[in-house]
Amino acid sequence: MTRLTLLPFAAYTLCMKILTHSIIVCAGLTLANAWGQNTTPAEAAPVVAADEATPTETTTEPPPPLRPPGNTPRPRIPSNEDASMKILAAHLPKDSLLWLETDNERFLSIWQQDRSGLPKGAVLIVHAEGENPTWPNTTKPLHDTLPNHGWATLAISLPEPDALQTPSRTLPVKTHPVEPAIAMETETSEGSTSAPADIKQPESTNSPATNEKPQPDSPLANTMSAETIVEKRLETAMQFLHDRGQFNIILIGSGVGAIRAHEFLNKITPKINNPKLKAKLERPVRAMVLVNARNQLPMAEDSFNNWFSDPDIPVLDIFVQTDRRNTQEAAARKILAQQKKVTAYKQVRITELSHEKSWSENQLSRRVRSFLDSNAVGIEVKNATLRKYK
Repeated sequence: MTRLTLLPFAAYTLCMKILTHSIIVCAGLTLANAWGQNTTPAEAAPVVAADEATPTETTTEPPPPLRPPGNTPRPRIPSNEDASMKILAAHLPKDSLLWLETDNERFLSIWQQDRSGLPKGAVLIVHAEGENPTWPNTTKPLHDTLPNHGWATLAISLPEPDALQTPSRTLPVKTHPVEPAIAMETETSEGSTSAPADIKQPESTNSPATNEKPQPDSPLANTMSAETIVEKRLETAMQFLHDRGQFNIILIGSGVGAIRAHEFLNKITPKINNPKLKAKLERPVRAMVLVNARNQLPMAEDSFNNWFSDPDIPVLDIFVQTDRRNTQEAAARKILAQQKKVTAYKQVRITELSHEKSWSENQLSRRVRSFLDSNAVGIEVKNATLRKYK
């Protein structure tokens, strides 16, 4: 009786692997033979002699463009303000839509005339950063309610504050090196060498920048700062109000717009150096309203300290108390108002800026209207004279 010898498990596994690989190799050889028998000589790839081979064309790529030298003025980042104004104008009623023009541009404005029949004055609204003249929580409630109580409203579109730009270069500019294959020389008939005609020689980076005046559509022509644009637009808005016979004007600034409105007020208010003159000045602005005012421009190094340059102008300072930044900056303005002895300074806390209305007014418009009726009501004057402040 023969006895069966049991292989160990490791030896059994090795044998199975060898058998599997053998089957795979045999199947591959069978398929290769079958493919070779089915291929005809006509289908085989033609053999080209070495002498008959077509020469490959050698093309040289142009050198990469050189970066502009460091003394070239850096263009400003283009703004999408024009597109935003056009989109906004398409959704506004035609009777309130207004396009005002400065020396080199036109901008969108919203004008609401007095609807009560008893005019008291005009309100010039300077919106906050990131907003527009029809912002639902701030400017729109004022447009909807103040004209019903004798106050005409004008809100203008303003650009965003200048953002942080890339700092100017202090080290020399490194240019891309010219490849040797591209800079090869061709011999002329006289034996001299010259560069190929189709290869553009790079200009020297040490040459000074061109003095050509940029075209109006060029990004280099847009070098005017945002605050300069704001000043020109506010001057145009004031001129429009004067042309409409509005001289009892109130400035309302929201956010960064509060600083912009106050800077504009400081520039157009006449100054008197004679302390013996006790007569009051004819002021171009009757009162100021601040809404969540900021105390510093985004690009400014220091806080704005020129608040309340004229202590006789009434000021209403409104802020939302749920924001810690609003509370801290409002406290700093209150101390400054006390130091400058502003005669009519009122600071008001509100819970929120909501577009919801109660009795056709929201909390913001009700506070503003109450302050204006108490401190800045004007009367209609016949044959008023226009005074230039530019």
